[in-house]
Amino acid sequence: MSHSQLPQILRAMRVTLHVAFAVMLGVGIVRFIVTFDQHPAVLMMILILAFMLAGLYLVGTVAEMQYSKHPERFNPAPLKSWWLAAILILWAGLMLSSMSFAWVSFPLFFIVLHAYRPYIAGPVILVMVFTILASSYRHGEFNAGFLLGPTIGACVATVVSVLYQELRKEAESMGNAYQELQRAQTQISLSQHRAGRLAEREKLAADVHDTLSQGFTSILLLSRSLEQHVDPAGRETLNLIEDTAQSNLQRAREFLHGSPLGTSDLHPTLSAECRAVERASTAVGATIQCQFEVTGDAYPLSPEVEQTLVRATQSLLSNVTFHSRCTRAKVTLAYWDTHVSLDVVDNGVGFAGAYGYGLRALNERVAGVRGQLSVETAVGEGCSVHIVIPVEKT
Repeated sequence: MSHSQLPQILRAMRVTLHVAFAVMLGVGIVRFIVTFDQHPAVLMMILILAFMLAGLYLVGTVAEMQYSKHPERFNPAPLKSWWLAAILILWAGLMLSSMSFAWVSFPLFFIVLHAYRPYIAGPVILVMVFTILASSYRHGEFNAGFLLGPTIGACVATVVSVLYQELRKEAESMGNAYQELQRAQTQISLSQHRAGRLAEREKLAADVHDTLSQGFTSILLLSRSLEQHVDPAGRETLNLIEDTAQSNLQRAREFLHGSPLGTSDLHPTLSAECRAVERASTAVGATIQCQFEVTGDAYPLSPEVEQTLVRATQSLLSNVTFHSRCTRAKVTLAYWDTHVSLDVVDNGVGFAGAYGYGLRALNERVAGVRGQLSVETAVGEGCSVHIVIPVEKT
């Protein structure tokens, strides 16, 4: 039996039970009306009881169906025992009035066995059987059929109820196994994805080692070999070249080893990026004053957020150095209760039109940590880049 068949079988059994109750109650009402020979007021009272029983049963059934489809709605389970007790009281009242409602007991046997624990369901069914026998005796219809019928019906209901419970347990077990299988498949897919990313990172790290790292090392060696052959002004430029190459070589090594920053290292790193802008601007014949500021009470950030902040600062300050033609720039790192923000502002020439490749790539990087990037700029009015990244304090 497949996982998808069991729920359908259980659903069919529940529907059959509800249909059986409706049919038995309907037959009982019709038989009672046909055989009734007492005062009309008594007829009206019995019919009111019968329709109250039908209405109460319908309300409980609909409430259970609605909750199974929409679990966020009212859960009727805590009221199940009281609902069934009211059903049984109304049925007992009808039974004492007429034997026409005796057959309604058979679907009620199943409901009692399903709703109550065995030590409660057993005595309740015995009371129901006794009620049927007492009613048959009261109305002068007591015979072997009324003695055996309810007894056999109760036994059959017990057997079927046990089978139903076993089927339901098997359905739940198969459902749990199916969910575990889905979770395992998801974990396997994630592991394969991580393995692929790790392999890609290792390949990229090897490429960085063979190209960029070796290139920066060569620049350092060539620069140092030229120091004794240039004048003091040229030596200052060579020093700047060495510092820049050394800084980028260190970044390449951090990338290769995946070294995360700590909050204690984040602030000095961003401040050093500002100092690098000032030195680089001097080398190209310009003067940029770069200020770094921290506002708010600092708290630990995740490695992903820290790396994003560093890379964003590097990318934006590179634009400041080579494209903005500014004289002042300011980097502000702010700590808030629910997020951290980074602002890079300059008084340069600004720009108009769509983002360049650098800003588009940075926007994607920021989005990767659920952040947002916005730019305020106009030709001749400088540029302000604002980054907001949501955080969870630990």
